[in-house]
Amino acid sequence: MDLQEEIGRLVAPLLHRKLFVCVSEPAVPAEQIVPHIPAHLRHLVAMEKSGVLLASGPFIEGGEVGLRAMMIIRAKDAEEARRIAGDETLHKLGLRRFTIEEWQLNQGRISVQIDFSDQKAGLDNV
Repeated sequence: MDLQEEIGRLVAPLLHRKLFVCVSEPAVPAEQIVPHIPAHLRHLVAMEKSGVLLASGPFIEGGEVGLRAMMIIRAKDAEEARRIAGDETLHKLGLRRFTIEEWQLNQGRISVQIDFSDQKAGLDNV
């Protein structure tokens, strides 16, 4: 088997799920952003509940929560992903700016535990 055939064989079963990564950074000093954090967090939860937000959170900088953040968005194309990201509270207010990158999810694992007895659920321990 030549190299290209081997690569093709290894790539074929992968997930190949198209997603969009939004990297967001402050456009103004943090003091101007802080009063809007509750609305920002409510909006992210709404995005999550609607199914459009796969994951989000801040980057860790110097061991602490930083000012830059990332969202992984489910969208049909980059235009829709830009619209979704643009509707996010801090972006809409011009307090943060963002970029969108198309990304392909191929590998990874998430383990979910569900206890029926007390109706509790959890994700794998990372």
